[in-house]
Amino acid sequence: MKDITRDIMERQVEAMLAPWRATPLPQKPPRGWIRAIRECLGMPTSFLARKLDVEQSTVTRYESSEATDAITLKTLSRIAEALDCELVYALVPKKQISQIIKDRATEIARKEINPIAHSMSLESQSTTLEERENLINNLTEQLLHGSRRDLWR
Repeated sequence: MKDITRDIMERQVEAMLAPWRATPLPQKPPRGWIRAIRECLGMPTSFLARKLDVEQSTVTRYESSEATDAITLKTLSRIAEALDCELVYALVPKKQISQIIKDRATEIARKEINPIAHSMSLESQSTTLEERENLINNLTEQLLHGSRRDLWR
């Protein structure tokens, strides 16, 4: 039952990620989105400061922090609201979730099999590359059918 629930959850997350993967995301402007949007609106920092109930220098600091990726989501959310914007936030895996999981299982399998194969070769019981890859593939499959938590310990 656990595998079915896990597979359903994975498919749901992948479906939610599909639009993000299908759309090439724009690069952040060099001086950040806050400043770019504020300047496009023709809004002075003093006006944004009043809307946020902070000092003008704080707005400048927020803009610098956002440009260097040092701003918090909470602050960015407040600023987005003040600029009549929507903060869009997502973590988009670079690969399909199933591929990340398989890659991790394969990595663990290699770490377990390679030292054993090396020891066997020292004892004149070496395995062929094909046999080693079969062992790695078999262990990978076993790991994929086990607890996913075990992949990250």
